[in-house]
Amino acid sequence: MTVPIERLLVPATATIREALAALDASGTGFLAVVDDGGRLAGVATDGDVRRALLRGSAIDDPVSAAMNAACVALPVDATDAAIGRVLDGPISFVPLLDGERRPVDWAGRGRHHRLPVMEPLLDGNELAYVEEAVRTGWVSSQGRFVGRFEAMFGELHGVPHALAVSNGTVDYIKSGGFGVNCIGGAGGCIDLDGSTGNGGRMTSKQTFNLLANETYRLIINVSGNQRGGANDEVSWGLVTSGGASLSGIAPGAAFTAQDFTSSSNLARVEQLFIETSSNDNVGVIIDNVLFECVTCGPNNVPEPTALGLLGLGLAGLGLARKRR
Repeated sequence: MTVPIERLLVPATATIREALAALDASGTGFLAVVDDGGRLAGVATDGDVRRALLRGSAIDDPVSAAMNAACVALPVDATDAAIGRVLDGPISFVPLLDGERRPVDWAGRGRHHRLPVMEPLLDGNELAYVEEAVRTGWVSSQGRFVGRFEAMFGELHGVPHALAVSNGTVDYIKSGGFGVNCIGGAGGCIDLDGSTGNGGRMTSKQTFNLLANETYRLIINVSGNQRGGANDEVSWGLVTSGGASLSGIAPGAAFTAQDFTSSSNLARVEQLFIETSSNDNVGVIIDNVLFECVTCGPNNVPEPTALGLLGLGLAGLGLARKRR
């Protein structure tokens, strides 16, 4: 039974009626009675309450008239062996106390300790950071916190670069890992159908200022999945202006360069995307991505930045910023 200790606490000033309601709601058959400082005063079980009523206590008398003040309790860090010794007999419930004798957990025959799973720790600046993100408008893939997190994570693990992603639908695989061979110089490449078994979509963190009457080209190097899956497909291009797609990519197909070009008589602000609808956990492999202005002359890198600052996977496609 996983009833939290908070539902098993009643003040010593509560009535027997209120204690019975708490016993009924919890379904455990026992309660921890606490004083006005939250310290353990005793234990009240179904049997304790029944015996108190048989002795003549009224249902609106305080529960302290029914509780067992000489109950057994243990420290919250008591070992399973110590708890087992106490429960090896008629006792079925043991309050577990902190250093101030306040009940913070409980043990029974089928439950020795509470084992929190994914318990959040929100005792710092979390609210202030969330408010800053909302206030500044950076609530998705950018903002100063993403860069700070990547830098701190890389420093923690002793690597020159780290990349934050939103989920596991896109995998970065080190060349040679899982039998996958990459062709770029960064030592890794991208499996678009990642660990969740759902097809992934990568979108650039940065937006790009595309000039009117210029032609832009996005080139990706694509291979078939290298782990024995089914035929795959991939789409790539500009989020607003559209893109290209390629289907029927056979497992093990060698890397080929695929491109998409776009031009307009209007200036545009765009993001890049690469995606697949594959969902068998082994997708096409992407490496060596290039985005350039074909007609801009020597300055052919689209504003505002070179590819080294792209995110959500594009940063790692054979480029310098990829975590090695």
